[in-house]
Amino acid sequence: MSKFLIDENLSPLIAVHLRRSGYKARAVRELRLTGKSDEVILNFAQKNRFIIVTGDVEFGKFFYERYGTLTIIILRSRTQSFGTVLKIINNLEKKRILAMLPERGYLILADDKKVRIRKYLT
Repeated sequence: MSKFLIDENLSPLIAVHLRRSGYKARAVRELRLTGKSDEVILNFAQKNRFIIVTGDVEFGKFFYERYGTLTIIILRSRTQSFGTVLKIINNLEKKRILAMLPERGYLILADDKKVRIRKYLT
């Protein structure tokens, strides 16, 4: 089963919601990684086999720089309120994307209307 690491720019309640839905999930804030560099977060996720969930579009470049060794989900919205982000997460759950997502090789861009899935090609 996939494990999700919720970046510090999203509410840690997203991790709580995912756990209640049966997923393994932790928030950066729960792990005391708040304020750490993106590099530290990426290394932690890679070492511990987490899929990163973030609202930071900059993480898209890290996906390619790391040759797809991670899977990253970028949630795109005008606001990063819990309700807005939860709506996007629920859409990913409904489409069974979260349940079937491998821990490496995919970049997911999702908003409240559509989901784009990019696979890293070697």
